[in-house]
Amino acid sequence: MQNILADITTAVKLTAQVRRERKEGSPAHLAKVYRVPVVDFGYWGFTPEACLFYEEKWSPVRDVFHSFPKEVQHALTFTPKDDEWTSRVEFWEKPLRKALPPNMYMEAMAILCDWVLRCMKHRAEELGVEE
Repeated sequence: MQNILADITTAVKLTAQVRRERKEGSPAHLAKVYRVPVVDFGYWGFTPEACLFYEEKWSPVRDVFHSFPKEVQHALTFTPKDDEWTSRVEFWEKPLRKALPPNMYMEAMAILCDWVLRCMKHRAEELGVEE
């Protein structure tokens, strides 16, 4: 029922717009628009993690990233807020543990933890916070 009401509301708005444009002398034309992606770069290259795991040996990390829904991939392109840094590491913990052999998993987690610590330290310095 809610969809029907939304459709009716949209139709009324479109009708009003068409009538307004007709009065102004420029009749409206309806055309179906198709979205055609020309290039899809994906999201991996826009994440901070891409800079950490750029070597070929880390392709399993990229595979884990590509297994996430597009919305999650997009969300990971943004730098964590001040209170989200540790959550970022925790986010990667379970998927990487499943996908990587133990020695690679430990190395990947060490890289992530080191990155987070450096970023948090840099942010504290920016804010003038004493350690």
